[in-house]
Amino acid sequence: MNFFKTAAIAITAFAATAFAGFYVDGSMGLMYSDLEVVDKEYYVAKDDVNKTFSKGDANTFKVDGDRQHFSGVGPAFDMKVGYSWEYGALFSDFRLGWGFGTHDGDDYIIAENCTEKDAEKCLGHSEYELKQSSAFRFAAAAGFSLSPWGGTNSLSGMGGFHFGASFGFSLIETTTDDSEYVNHRPTLSDLGLGLQVEIGKNWIISEHWDTGISLVGSWDFPARYSDGIAPEDYYTIGVMIHVSRH
Repeated sequence: MNFFKTAAIAITAFAATAFAGFYVDGSMGLMYSDLEVVDKEYYVAKDDVNKTFSKGDANTFKVDGDRQHFSGVGPAFDMKVGYSWEYGALFSDFRLGWGFGTHDGDDYIIAENCTEKDAEKCLGHSEYELKQSSAFRFAAAAGFSLSPWGGTNSLSGMGGFHFGASFGFSLIETTTDDSEYVNHRPTLSDLGLGLQVEIGKNWIISEHWDTGISLVGSWDFPARYSDGIAPEDYYTIGVMIHVSRH
């Protein structure tokens, strides 16, 4: 009987010790997204608009690359799970965000039935704006948070102030339903790597629970690089309200 009692006490003490460092943080807020892709410039033969080259010479002229750009605002949700101590935490990070706004861009198009001998006169430039557009971002990452002056239990006036970062995989998708520009239905779809940074302040609400607010920014580095695509520029910035267990 004493054996089972001792074992039960040991298991309870171990579980209490392990759970004491358990960290979970759930947050929601508002996110602004800005996503842009600019194709690399190319060169077209002066006598044949259908002949394109990566490098120019005397028989070609330069054409700027097409541009796609999305900007919008929407909700964001984040969940962190990991281990914490007085001066920080290590965690896995899962984030979802949506943006609702406009998708605009620039296209170079070939005029239909163009009979000009000068190919440059067969190329036209078209700008468009798709107002019924949205963007989705998901990230799965690993990260850390540091509280140099201690957590919310600290007696310091800076207790609960924290900053941190996470790095992992990200997925970005955009869609548009604007039928007015049926010939311009560009979508961005990229899987790559994402870096997120965060700075904020928490306040204690009970022995193990906090609430707080933070400013969060992310930068994404899509894996889709090729001779025809220039590096993309994807970033988000948002304000989040937190409830966390430390």
